Order: sequence, then C-alpha cells, then structure tokens
Amino acid sequence: MENEEVVGTAAKQGSVRHAAVTAARARCLLSADDRQAALQSRLCPADAERGFLVRREEGAEQVHSATDVLVTLLKHLHDVAQRQVGLDQTQFDSVLAVPAYFSADERRALREATEAAGFHVRQLVLEPVAALLAHGVGQAPDEAGVSVCLVVRAGGATSDASVLRSSSGMYSLLETVHRADLGGDALTDLVADFLAAECTAKWKTDPRESRKALAKLRSAAEVAKHVLSSMATGAALVADVPACG
Repeated sequence: MENEEVVGTAAKQGSVRHAAVTAARARCLLSADDRQAALQSRLCPADAERGFLVRREEGAEQVHSATDVLVTLLKHLHDVAQRQVGLDQTQFDSVLAVPAYFSADERRALREATEAAGFHVRQLVLEPVAALLAHGVGQAPDEAGVSVCLVVRAGGATSDASVLRSSSGMYSLLETVHRADLGGDALTDLVADFLAAECTAKWKTDPRESRKALAKLRSAAEVAKHVLSSMATGAALVADVPACG
C-alpha cells in the first residue's frame, strides 16, 4: 500500500520489486568508517550528507536520514516488546550494544535514535562484550583466572574481529580490526555467481543480465547460505535451481 512502512523480513522480500524505495544499511550510513558500504547498496540510493533518497513511481523524491530509518526499525522492535509484555507498558529499560569502532558522536547518535523509538537506554556496552555476556563467558561463580577471547562479527556489509580479556567478570578490549569492505554479502555474491554459472550452462541464459532475476537469485543464494551455516552436519545441500527466464 502507498506510504506503508514495512520493515524486517517483509521489506527484504519486497526489495526485489521495490528496490528504489527500500532503505538498507542505515547504521552503516551513520558511521564514517562504514558510510561507503551504505552508498554502494544495490537498493535505495543514499547520499552521505542527506541520507536515503527514496524515489517513488510518480517521480517525487523523499529524503530520509539514517537516524529516521533507524528510529523506524527500532520502533518496530518496541512494538514487538509491547506485544510481549502488554500494551500498557510504553517505556522499556534497555542496554544498548554499540560497535567497538564507533566514535563518541556515533554512539551518541545511535543512543538518541534508540531513545526516540521509546527505549530508555540505561547503559552502553561494546558489541564484543555483549557477545561474551550472551554466552556466559566470565560469568560463572567458579570461573577463575584470565581468559583471552576472540569475537568475530560477520555482518551483511561489514565485519570485525575483537580480542578481549575476561577476568572475574571484568572485560578489557585489547584490539579490534574492522573491515568495511568485507561481509556476508560478499559470500552471497559468490554463491549467486556459482548458481548463475550453473543456470547458464543448463539453460544458456545468464540471470545476471536481468536486474530482477539477479535480485531473486541473490535472495535464493542468501537463503541457501543461511541453511548451510545452520546445518549440524557436513551433509551437502542439493538445491533445485528453477529455469531462468
């Protein structure tokens, strides 16, 4: 529907047909280190200064800042939380995980967007520390001594690796390496290229020549990637690739 806001999986599925009005990588646009990844998105074009440039079919252009898009996404999460605990509660205390490489201004902007969506941010923690807490590293009462941990985050457009020291529930960030040009999308492209080559060999048609066909192929490649990464065994996944047209 016109002017309807769709987020999450529904927006991702609809991006094949509505790429020009689908904003992605909003957090990347917020960060100076990751901004180029947002500008190179295959979906809605973005401007480093203004934000996302949404062009509708009637030709009108709307500008949405990265903060605007983040607030929309976070409001969706706020609605999910409300449905779980009851509509009477509108304010939620929260702990916000932020990238280790974010500057103080970028962390502040992320916090302000979170609070604008209805969350009360009580504390900021670094994402690699949040990962250790989620897995209970350094939290057991009988866990003594010092542990050195490697935390790797593989995002869609970017990735980073952090080395942390854990000692009696205290965490110290020793080193972090961030790559704004390497992420899960690169692996999706490799899978999509492999499937395109198979399609070309079988049906003599290259789906990469059609923007819509390529978008569908990348979507299928991403699903295959997620299924393979979640399999408990090393069994091969056999996919029936439909005829390309």
